[in-house]
Amino acid sequence: MKSKKASTFILTNSLIIGIFLLGTDNLVIGPLVNQISKDINSSPNNVTLGITLYSLAYGFFALFLAPISDIYGRKIIIVISSLFFGITCFGISMFHDNTSFLLFRFLSGVAAAVLGPNLWAYVNEIFEKGKRELVTSWMMSAFNLATVLGVPIGLFVSGIFGWSDMFIIIGILSIVISLLFGRYGEKNTSSNTTFTFRTHFANIKGAFKLNWKLSLSILFASAAYLMVYPCINLWLDKKGGWTISEQTVVFFVIGLTGFIGNIISGFVLQKSSPSKISRIFWVMQSCIIIILFLTTYLIGNAYLFIGLTAIWTFLTGVGNTAFITNVASRAGNIRGSVMALNNSSIFLGFTLGSFLGGEIWGLTENIGFNLLLAIASSLFAVYFLFIKEKKISLSSEMVNEKGA
Repeated sequence: MKSKKASTFILTNSLIIGIFLLGTDNLVIGPLVNQISKDINSSPNNVTLGITLYSLAYGFFALFLAPISDIYGRKIIIVISSLFFGITCFGISMFHDNTSFLLFRFLSGVAAAVLGPNLWAYVNEIFEKGKRELVTSWMMSAFNLATVLGVPIGLFVSGIFGWSDMFIIIGILSIVISLLFGRYGEKNTSSNTTFTFRTHFANIKGAFKLNWKLSLSILFASAAYLMVYPCINLWLDKKGGWTISEQTVVFFVIGLTGFIGNIISGFVLQKSSPSKISRIFWVMQSCIIIILFLTTYLIGNAYLFIGLTAIWTFLTGVGNTAFITNVASRAGNIRGSVMALNNSSIFLGFTLGSFLGGEIWGLTENIGFNLLLAIASSLFAVYFLFIKEKKISLSSEMVNEKGA
């Protein structure tokens, strides 16, 4: 019993730290652009391309590589992808030229695309109901905590030792997680351990059939947030009177409210269904964005804007945790494929939102237009969330049938 408790404790913390590392690795490049570009003799634009390559690699390869775990099992895929992720981080830190940086950044996105969805899928297979919702909320909190603490810690470490040491630390921790999963991870049984393209693409097709509406919903919800979030500091700069340290506090507060929302959602989900909670909070998010737009135009007070944005982030924290719990709980034997589609949709939403938000701001320098775009995107998210689901029978070609 003691050994079982110890294994559960180690696995729980490995899942949480793994998600925190993915969140930090995804976000830490932004504040280090100037430092990295000088060190690798490149332009800031080329370093920024590394962010885009990472997101595109995650969005594309999550859909086609992560579902392999439905055939081979979650444990072995997590061990391999976490190890590969650590190696790519070492590559980023060791080879200081533009081509190597972009190559390893792309490969890091590929590794994260496999690791991330399978960490989420794994939770729903080894934890019972009640504990499962709590661990999911802790993992969502860890991802949000990366925005609150991960980036500041990264900047602190890079300021003392250099930016490359930040990736060495991420790489070491990722390899440790790989070893811990190899030692303590529970092997989920798969009835078909022979890979065939027919089985693999049947699983992906099944994920689309089961979850395409929810995938579009999370895509538009993710896009809505990224249409506004990156432009907040630009808007504060334009208003004037906001120092860098004050803006840092603003983003800390905004990130902290999302973290609190994730924590609270774990307890809320023990009393109500994730489907119901996600619908309620999706609608509330749309309402708060509309209020944010109206008050920005009618009042234009920066403190009110920050307060309402913090509420939006809190609602996102609760709603997203409920959404992911709902998606994972309905996935059955193709959970890896379903979570891969979900994660792919999130990162494609991030890419779409940041691109459109940046373009709109560049054309108008008016955050009101970004908010209008976010309102439209959030309403699409609500629409797809409320479309009535049809019950489907999953194809016999999928992983749960031998000889596929």
